[in-house]
Amino acid sequence: MGGGVKKESGQALARLPAVLLPWYDENRRVLPWREEVTPYRTWVSEVMLQQTRVQAALPYFLRFMEAAPDIPALAALPEEQLMRLWQGLGYYSRARSLQKAARQVTEQYGGCLPQTYSELTALPGIVLQLAVVPSIVYYLMRAGLIPQRYPR
Repeated sequence: MGGGVKKESGQALARLPAVLLPWYDENRRVLPWREEVTPYRTWVSEVMLQQTRVQAALPYFLRFMEAAPDIPALAALPEEQLMRLWQGLGYYSRARSLQKAARQVTEQYGGCLPQTYSELTALPGIVLQLAVVPSIVYYLMRAGLIPQRYPR
């Protein structure tokens, strides 16, 4: 009896993308980090969205990307400007950790986020769950599911 249930569950799970993906295409919210997908933009959005609603984070994300469109730009940003950009999001330690990690990435990886989970989790402010997100973006890019506009 148990084997049949597992098989049926597996078959239902296999059919899920065929149902879910068209629904997502029709109902998804248009968000700037989804329209131009890079590991950096995904990383910044995930940090901003910790303890912040999407609608509240949107204007911050757009301003942040104007001032720091890539990791080297974030690394070079004066702290006063970084704090002004983050003002209103709270949890300023997140912004400081983001910049500290950006500086480390610029120095050690040439301005591109490392591609392994262990290297990502060694960066300041990258918690275990957050390290998975840029890793997934890299995987999707390598699989051809996201355009490779991001320099490696």
